[in-house]
This record gives sequence, structure tokens and C-alpha cells, in this order.
Amino acid sequence: MFDEKNHMGTYTDKEVSLLKKLASSIKDEHKWKIIGEKMGRSPMSVRDRVTKIGSEPKNGRKRRWTTQEKEKFKAAVEKYGHNWQLVSEVVGTRTPRQCLKYSVDLRNAENRGESMSLKDQVTMVELLSENQ
Repeated sequence: MFDEKNHMGTYTDKEVSLLKKLASSIKDEHKWKIIGEKMGRSPMSVRDRVTKIGSEPKNGRKRRWTTQEKEKFKAAVEKYGHNWQLVSEVVGTRTPRQCLKYSVDLRNAENRGESMSLKDQVTMVELLSENQ
């Protein structure tokens, strides 16, 4: 499942530029494997980095989850449970790691009794009741 190329460190600006070019030009169903081989990185790493590029704001700060992302997340968790790879594919703009973190953040907020929007509270209760 894991390979030694998955933890090669931060992508350089040059690598990110090459990655963007390769990701937009290769239309093969095994594109992440092909790109990974060309860049000397794992397929999972290059796929996650491309997904992250799409979710990064221009100012370098973390971007909040949009209403649309939250709705897709909820639907995906209802369908796939905690299979973060599949949840990530449904959300489309977040990596599996970001989906897992969002799930943990939702649970932590509820456990601390922090105020959440009513919509987020309903989503959290529904997710927890269906996945326990």
C-alpha cells in the first residue's frame, strides 16, 4: 500500500510546475502512475499534490470548506463511510488526508461544545448517528 517514494519531502516550485503540466496533458486512466514514474514520486503523492493545488488559495492561507464541499463530504461519508480515498474523489477538491482531518475537526468541535452553525450541527449529528 505504501511505498518509499511517498515521503520524498516538499515539492519544489519546479516540480509543481512540471506536475501541473503533466496532469493537464496526460489523459490515460493510469495517469498518476505515469506521472509518478516520470517525477520519481509515488502515484498517491502526485495525485494528492494535484488535488491540493486546486484547493490552495492564492494568498497561501488555508481555505475554509465551502458549502458545496461540505454537502459533497456528507453525501460521500453517508455512501462510503470512512473510506477517505472515495470521499476525497466525491468531494473533488480535497485530498483524503484533508477529508479525514475535516471529519476529526467536526467531532472535536462537537466534543468541545463549540458553537457550530445549525447546518453543521445537523450534518455532524447525522454523520455520527449513521456511522456508529
